[in-house]
Amino acid sequence: MRRLFEYSREELYELVWGEPMLTLAPNFGVSDVALKKRCKKLGVPTPPRGYWAKLEAGKKVRKEALPESWTVQKKASKAAQSAEEVDKLSVPDLDYTVIKPLPVIRETAKLANKERPSPEGLLVVQSEGIVRLKVASASLKRALWLWQELLQRLPSQQLTFDPSNCSISNRKESVVLELKEMLGRYETAPTPEERRRRYWPDSNAPITHWIPNGILVFRVVERYTTGRQWKETLQKRLEERLDDVAMGVSNLLRQMHEEAVEAAKQRKFREEESKRQEEIASRRRYEEGRRKRLLNLAGSADKAKTIRNLCDELKHRAPTENGEKLEAFVAWALGYADLIDPAARILRDLDSNKDPARPTSEEL
Repeated sequence: MRRLFEYSREELYELVWGEPMLTLAPNFGVSDVALKKRCKKLGVPTPPRGYWAKLEAGKKVRKEALPESWTVQKKASKAAQSAEEVDKLSVPDLDYTVIKPLPVIRETAKLANKERPSPEGLLVVQSEGIVRLKVASASLKRALWLWQELLQRLPSQQLTFDPSNCSISNRKESVVLELKEMLGRYETAPTPEERRRRYWPDSNAPITHWIPNGILVFRVVERYTTGRQWKETLQKRLEERLDDVAMGVSNLLRQMHEEAVEAAKQRKFREEESKRQEEIASRRRYEEGRRKRLLNLAGSADKAKTIRNLCDELKHRAPTENGEKLEAFVAWALGYADLIDPAARILRDLDSNKDPARPTSEEL
């Protein structure tokens, strides 16, 4: 038979559904597991567990159709974990000497040569007017070269670099980028002095140390999450990923802008909705206040009417000898009734196109 990779999807589909993979695979010189992986990669469905037993027993089974299209499954590029893994890659024949350094690279080199390594052995270079670095002294020359090459690739992605805060922008959004060297872990046996200073029972437990391992990574400082860093992998060194870095930053900035636009839309929607609800509540409060005002006006009208009825009753019952006193009291009472009677004010408000029942602040 031909070799496994020489078969088309359609041919492979007919083979795996015509014979159990356990007996079919040896014909290709592979295991049934390898055959199933090949089918998965090409999008070829395979018989489920128990399919051949049911078929042999005469039971009804279903043959899954071959999809018209499929996506080739590529193996994920695993990131390098140690300097030894990076050394296994083909080392690019490059001279890391920057012939015509950009002003920001020149200033970064001056400042980096004055810095003292941190306890982990990294030169931490962060200041205005330079690029951001966290690398060992042995990696400084290479790191400056990588930054120089990356800055020269930014214009092709319509990106600009601001040395004041080491940010890359597409004129809409910006991110701060830094080049950092990863740390490798190693353990050492404790010295007698270190054993004496320990307070836990296992005084012979090894001591963990972290040192730079030569693996460099570009990362976005304020968004240090998955997809926001570009690291050397087992397939590519960082020198070969500079175009990926520039394109990745461009895609990230575009995504950030889209998220910002969507967030602005949501914020505007919430503000408009809040304003609409507030207007509804305000109209509801105003209408409730108008009803209260109307009841107060009606109460004042009833009081004025009651006072006038009282005055009429007094005129009929009062003796003649109290005429002057009665007239004075009735005049005062009727004046007060006219004062609290809202009818005249309502008519005036209507003539002036005003709301007669406009509530007061207390009624609202």
